[in-house]
Amino acid sequence: MNKVITPPYTDKLKRARMLYSPKTKMEKLSIIIPACNEENRIQNTLDQYIVFFTKNYKEFELILIPNACKDKTEEIVREYGENNPNLKYKIVKEKIGKGGALIEGFKIATGDIISFVDADNATSP
Repeated sequence: MNKVITPPYTDKLKRARMLYSPKTKMEKLSIIIPACNEENRIQNTLDQYIVFFTKNYKEFELILIPNACKDKTEEIVREYGENNPNLKYKIVKEKIGKGGALIEGFKIATGDIISFVDADNATSP
């Protein structure tokens, strides 16, 4: 009789459970968020991410990299940074684009797991 052997974690649900297991919650998570002229969306994104990660992770950091902003994105990020110990930021005055902002974020990330999302909250936490 032939036996079908499936590799571990081929099932998406099993994979999700592994990623959100208690062991993973003990590791520090870094989320990099590049931003350019996002004053109308960045507050909602930060509010949702801060609530979600505070509730689900013991250690995390959100790393905001506003670059070449001509609106109030930098002010909003500074205000959140002053009021939230889990938020780091680096203001970049020149235009470095999304890729450049991600590189700057990776330079200051200290998490065991590092990821990134867009500032427009297209990907919910």
